[in-house]
Amino acid sequence: MNYEQLVDQGDYKGALDLLRQATSGPRADPAQLLSRFSMEVRLQDFDAAESTMQRLCAAAPDVAPVMSQLGLAARAERLAIQRLKDPALATKRATPGIPPPHALALVKVALAHAQGDVTNAKAALAEARSMTPATSGTLVRKNGATIAFTDITDTDDLTGASLPCYEGSQLLDIAYSELRSITFQEPKTSFDVMWPRAEVVLVTGEALRVRVPALYPGSGCAEDSFVRTGQMTTWTRDKGYAEGHGQRDLSLTTAEGNAIVGLNSIASITFDNAMRAAPGRGGQAITTQERPWSAAERGVAWAVGILGALMVLRPSLLLFSFGDDPRIPAIVFGLILCGGVGWVTAQRSTKAMAAVAVVITFVVTTLKWVL
Repeated sequence: MNYEQLVDQGDYKGALDLLRQATSGPRADPAQLLSRFSMEVRLQDFDAAESTMQRLCAAAPDVAPVMSQLGLAARAERLAIQRLKDPALATKRATPGIPPPHALALVKVALAHAQGDVTNAKAALAEARSMTPATSGTLVRKNGATIAFTDITDTDDLTGASLPCYEGSQLLDIAYSELRSITFQEPKTSFDVMWPRAEVVLVTGEALRVRVPALYPGSGCAEDSFVRTGQMTTWTRDKGYAEGHGQRDLSLTTAEGNAIVGLNSIASITFDNAMRAAPGRGGQAITTQERPWSAAERGVAWAVGILGALMVLRPSLLLFSFGDDPRIPAIVFGLILCGGVGWVTAQRSTKAMAAVAVVITFVVTTLKWVL
């Protein structure tokens, strides 16, 4: 039996064993490396998946940019799994715009769950439910059938009335009350089934291109093969709330009663939420998740800080070697400083905030030399 047949049967461990044997040499087939990466992600061996992706990008540099995007999604998947058990990560959330109150209450649920504090998790879940507004709209299935609903939520209580999705390596949790629409693209690869590509439009009008995890975190290690492959959904309710396994299911409240719809059967969802501007941000995204500074960001930030301090406090130390007219080098240094400030701000915040930071930096450090 080859690895493709094992994958179809949900025997990911057996498939991975064969793929590791087939790709152990220095000249591995890129297609087999990609399959190996997929199995390692499903089985939560993320360190190995990172290594395999690096080998794949080196073996097929022409497709490296596309493949690297899958590597970023794997990092987001890793966080989705880790924050279920790690209290330090459970509160690390990101959302476009200001999170609504019920989304913040769900963070309390996640923290208590990760700590194993079932009592507080159930109390926080009750609080979140009491604060969650009903969100109505229309769901269109891939077969063309439509369902009008008066409310929508995930069948997994820890997810609640929100859409988890991956924007690069960032895991976003977007409340349904903050959405105008979700449009899923037709799958082209197996990764598009595991992480369907979608365009998400916010109530601010901002559109995001994301991947939505079709399986609940950790489903690749489930005991049942139908759950592992996403052909079935089960729930664990021993803690007094539902934890989903297998394909992600949405619960819709309709005029006829409740309906359960699997994510992979959905073509689009349109919400009746009114359009509105993002407060003070002109519709730009506000990230609530803190992430570590990269080495490049730290290096540029230090350089910007030192150069900025010299420009403002002791310009003579910076410009003494340029003779009696340091105006031109001062302007050059000022523009370099503005560029550095803009780059760092854009990495940590929004483009709008980066533009504001550049203007302020220019006025404080460079404008006097121009005038």
